[in-house]
Amino acid sequence: LLKRWNELDSQANVYLFAGPGIYEYQGHQSYFTRMGAQADWESRRLYTMARYSRAQWNDGDFEDYQARLGFAPYLANYEELNSWGILQFQYIPDLNKKVTITPTLSMFYKILLWEVGSSLDGNWMFYFMIRY
Repeated sequence: LLKRWNELDSQANVYLFAGPGIYEYQGHQSYFTRMGAQADWESRRLYTMARYSRAQWNDGDFEDYQARLGFAPYLANYEELNSWGILQFQYIPDLNKKVTITPTLSMFYKILLWEVGSSLDGNWMFYFMIRY
């Protein structure tokens, strides 16, 4: 977390991230690094996020651009189930030359967050996180 702004009815954040990893594809393995930046803003009703990341390894590099727009259909407290409808936009220039749009349902309850969605091309995604 590089910077956080807490307002009465909203919050904004700027993150920087980096780390090493191991990439394996069709029996070929190499080390890589990934780095990027993310900014988000949210109120109890609206959510926005933009992220850029880049991975580099021996054979090349990989860029990933992502943006999200979300809304909460109802207001809930921390002790209640919170739901968000999110449209995720992702562009990976080296993978394909189009923006992938993924409608997503995001829900969280206390320390649990889970998301499920399907891109307009029919590719499913599921995300689960426990924060404590």
